[in-house]
Amino acid sequence: MGEALIVLTLFRNSLLIFLLTIPVYANEAYIITNGDGNSLSIIQNGIDNYIDLTANNFEDAFMEIEQTGNDNSVDLIISGGTGTGSSFYIYQDGNNNSYSADLWCSAEWCTLTVTQP
Repeated sequence: MGEALIVLTLFRNSLLIFLLTIPVYANEAYIITNGDGNSLSIIQNGIDNYIDLTANNFEDAFMEIEQTGNDNSVDLIISGGTGTGSSFYIYQDGNNNSYSADLWCSAEWCTLTVTQP
């Protein structure tokens, strides 16, 4: 009986150590926001990160998304209001990164700047 308990304890400890050493790569963020005068900054580091962001009536606002690593992606759907304007920035540093953006703006101005060095 004592040997079986030792084997079972070793198996549990080995399984726990194995599970703790499995690397976790991807982060996913799903964000829905409303309103004006907002500021939003998102920073993701690693590989296979994904951001899906929908912003409604996003006016007189500032948004910055930064992803560092490979195989990252951003999907934006932004509906701007009729205020003075909003700025949106996407920075992606790494290989095989992508973005898609649908931007509807009725303000005096709206900008979308994408940097992928």
